[in-house]
Amino acid sequence: MNEDSIHPPTLEDFETVAKAELSRLPTELAGHVSDIVIRVADFPDTDVERDMELESPFDLLGLYQGVSLDRKSFSHAPQDVDMIFLYRRPILEYWSHTGDGLAAIIRNVLIHEIGHHFGLSDADMDRIERDGYPVAHLLATLPLRYSNLLMIMVLLPFWTSLLVRTTAWISILQSQGVLNDFGADPVNYLR
Repeated sequence: MNEDSIHPPTLEDFETVAKAELSRLPTELAGHVSDIVIRVADFPDTDVERDMELESPFDLLGLYQGVSLDRKSFSHAPQDVDMIFLYRRPILEYWSHTGDGLAAIIRNVLIHEIGHHFGLSDADMDRIERDGYPVAHLLATLPLRYSNLLMIMVLLPFWTSLLVRTTAWISILQSQGVLNDFGADPVNYLR
């Protein structure tokens, strides 16, 4: 093999892969990220390095810049474009150590940054990966009888919580409910 023909993927190559991976997102997610601009740079700029207190520019594979969906309202007037930055050199460095496919790594970084767009913190995403994937794996691989039982065990706390909250609202809002005790002057009730 001619060594002159071996070269690392360019910024344009990264952008092409990122757009292809973005197009593979489920339609439920894709509608919420259609306005995000994907930018590829070799490294984070010096302001980002300083603000994030990075020890090395290789410490950051990607970055979401914008207002996350959980902080936007219907009347939100965008001040700037939501962007996801992919940092080519740190991703290439990570790729050289993991042996994973480059497209898979770019996809993982994209999905991680999209998580920030949805308002998830790094801790939230770590918890989802730590707790959610093993349960999902078990649900997919256990015999049907056991996976159904596990699904009930997973959903039972959610249904119980919903039932308790619904019952509480019914008792508050019914015709003889707590809100009716306020009468004409609810401030006096609170004293």
